[in-house]
Parts: sequence; structure tokens; C-alpha cells
Amino acid sequence: MESYLLGIDCGNTVCKATLFSLTGRSVGTASSRLNTRLSKPGFYEYDLSELWTVVAGVIQTAIQSAGISSSAILAVGVCGHGNGLYGLDGDGKPLVGIQSLDFRAEAICQRWNDDGVSAAALPLSRQYCWPGQTNSLLAWLRLHDLPTYGQLGTAFFCKDYLNYCLTGVVSTDYSDLSVTNLMAIEDRKLNTTLFDLFGLSELQTLIPQPRRSESVIGGITAEASRETGLPEGIPVIAGMIDLVANMVGCGSIHPSSATVISGSWSVNCLLSDGQIQAEELAMVSLFADPMLQIAVEASPTAMTNLEWFVNQFMKRAKKKCIRKGTSVFAYCDQRLADRGRVDSDVLFLPFLHGNNLNGIIRSGFYNLSGSHTKDDLLQAVYEGIAFSHLAHVQRLRSTGPEIRSARFTGGGARSPVFSQLLSSVLQTPLESVQVAETGCLGAAIAAAVGIGRYPDYHVACGQMVIPGKTYVPDEAMASYYQGKFDGYTALVQSIIKRRA
Repeated sequence: MESYLLGIDCGNTVCKATLFSLTGRSVGTASSRLNTRLSKPGFYEYDLSELWTVVAGVIQTAIQSAGISSSAILAVGVCGHGNGLYGLDGDGKPLVGIQSLDFRAEAICQRWNDDGVSAAALPLSRQYCWPGQTNSLLAWLRLHDLPTYGQLGTAFFCKDYLNYCLTGVVSTDYSDLSVTNLMAIEDRKLNTTLFDLFGLSELQTLIPQPRRSESVIGGITAEASRETGLPEGIPVIAGMIDLVANMVGCGSIHPSSATVISGSWSVNCLLSDGQIQAEELAMVSLFADPMLQIAVEASPTAMTNLEWFVNQFMKRAKKKCIRKGTSVFAYCDQRLADRGRVDSDVLFLPFLHGNNLNGIIRSGFYNLSGSHTKDDLLQAVYEGIAFSHLAHVQRLRSTGPEIRSARFTGGGARSPVFSQLLSSVLQTPLESVQVAETGCLGAAIAAAVGIGRYPDYHVACGQMVIPGKTYVPDEAMASYYQGKFDGYTALVQSIIKRRA
């Protein structure tokens, strides 16, 4: 009987579960949109009990879609969005689930920047402060929600909460913890100085000590087995932050490997086997192998912007696509493909859910006139997302190694039009892989390593990652995109200067 691995990827908008063979073949998959509670402007939260119910249902559906016996499943790996804040109370009951899209802590981050707190933390954590980061949200609770703050018994992350539901074990891994501004990157430990800087000294014991991503933390409990259909007792690994899972699922596991992820977030990564020194980077993270570091440039400026545009301005087309059983995003692609080359001057700043720029900037369309159409706006959204990626990649290039090509994944990689546009904007070949759900695949690969089916990530990726199409830059578009990106950059800088 063939054996399988289950990979789960829980993000800021969707949860996905996919079963893979030991050769990386997807045999069953399921997904569900997640219900974000927007109780106030800037507040993005999950109801944790509801989140688990949805995820358990997704797991059941994935097993059913595979048409296999659950007894053939060897192990489970989970990845999830980084940062945010997921908390249990002192009795182990769900308490709070704040997503990384949340920006209620903007004023706190601005104060830390002004007071020099961020600068003092940077040499240790290698992170800049931003509102959806775990340290920022803990500080916000301490200042504005003492009842919740006082009830915290455990503080961890999205995938850790799901692992807790699966196994009853409280855990986390190095990759998730490394991006919270609470770990000293070089010694890979929670750091008392950082907790003191952010006024969180009393919380250090509430965060689990990290484990390697592939380490087995426990087995499926009887209750979780009933809720998901997974066999009781099969091993569950510690898992990893989604950006690392996507890197593994793309096969970006060698030093100097570059990865571009266009999902809810624009995530742009470069793997290194040495200490990363560039001070201007958004953050430095630890890889699945915590001896390797990742130069990371990221912000919540990717495909959620396109989703917003579709929901606000293409409702009729979306309903029509739903009736036909087709994708509204494929419809958007076709509209732009049919449009052909149009040198539009409309600019879109993809900051609907925040950014990591030194200033509070909101989204917007610029250079609009009465002659512009919906397609001009749609094109501007595609380009604005790509320009945000380019701004990040330019900073990555300052770390030293030349980026000659990059693996490309995330929701944006499913769009041939956006993939080609992004390759041309970056002036870099983008290599896709055949499996769409690379986060799920990366988590499954880690599980395969954790239970000893493969000796390490290199062997596992060699067996389970299947290359896909490569997109090559369109040189005819280079000058147009460079000129428009220059205008985008000038606009951003002028807004920052005006609001400083």
C-alpha cells in the first residue's frame, strides 16, 4: 500500500490541506476561506474555536478527495502565517487569535522608532518593528486590553495553535520565533534584553522554547482523530512559518537560493549559510535548518489587494464566474491579456493592509482622469503589487549574492499574466514548480524528514519537488516598467516626506 504525508498551510485568508505521495504527487486537496473578524478599523482576528473547526473540516475533505484509507497517512506537517498573536489562557483554552495583517499597534511601533527602542533591538533581533509583529501586539494588549493580557498562559503562532489542537502539545519552532523581535538571531534563543526593551519582561516564560521544524512533537489525539479523520497517534512535527515552508516546497534549500512568494504578503527571500549583515533589510529569519539564515523583505502588499479590487469593483463578473464554476482571477488575467500592451500612467499603492515603510501610508490610485477605465485600474493593481516586490528585491540584492533567478510561488504564481509581468518588472527569470500548494508540500517534506523517510531536506526535495514553467523577462517592456517604477518610488517618498 502506498504511503502519504499530509501538509497543512493556514494563512491570513485561506487554509489548505494536501496529501502527497513520497514522490511529491498531490493525491487529494481541500481548502476553505477563513472568517476574519474586523471588529474595528485595523483589527484582524480569528475566532480560534471557529478556526479549528474549519481546519478540521478541510483535513477531512482532503482525505475524502484523495480516496485513500487514512491508515496510509504517515505523518502531518503544519505551516502558518508568521507573527500575529495566538494565545491560550492559563487553563489551555483558546484566548486570542490576532492575524499578522492587524495594524492596531501602529502608534506603538512609531513611538519605538522615535524613542530609539527599535534601533536598540535591531543588532540582536535583526528585525524592524511593525504593527502585526508579536512583540507589538503583546505591547498593545498590555496598554489597551489588560483583561486579555492578564489571562495569557501561552503565547505562540498560527501553526502552533493548530498543532496544539492536533496533539495537545504546546510547541513552536525556530523559524516562527525568529521573526518576532524577541529572539537573538545569532544565538537562536529568546533574549531577556529584547523582552525588557519592549516592556514584556514578565511574558518570556509564556512562549515555548523552539524546536527544529522537522522534530516530532507528539501524535494525533483521540479527540483530534474524531474531528479530522486522521488516525490516532500518527506523528505531528513542529512545523514552520509559511515563508520557510514555501521555500522548502519550491526546492529553495541551497545557500544563495532566492524565492519570491506572492500571497497575502509579498515575501522575498535569499538563503545564506553565513551571517547576514545588511542593516536595511526588513528582517532576518532562521530556516528549517536553524543554522541557515534567510534575508527577508516582506510586507502585506500582495494578492489581498487584487482580491479587494475584485470584491469592490468586479462583483458582477465574480458572480458570473461562480455560476460558471470558473475563477474570477483567471477572468482578470484574460481581460489584461486581451487588452494587450497599454502604457498607462495610473499608479496604485498596494498598502491596503499596511506596509513596512518608514511612515504611515495608505493605499490609493494616483494620476486618475475621466478617460481611465476599470481595466486601467486593474492593470495598475497588478503593476503596484509587482512594484512592491521589486522594492523588496532591490534591498535583497544589497546583501551581496547576485540574484540570477528565483523560485516563484503563492497565489500570484497561478496567474500566467502576473507571473510574466513580475518577471519583466524584476528583470529576473522566475521558476515555478508543478505543485500549486508549495506551503503544504514544504510542510509535508519536513514531516518526511522528521519521521526518517528521507535523511535530510536535500534528499527529500530531490524526490518530492517537481519543476514547472520558467517565465523570462520581456525586454521590450523593461524601459516602460522601469520608468513607471521610478514614478511609483517618487510618489511613495513624497508621501513619506509630507507626513514626516
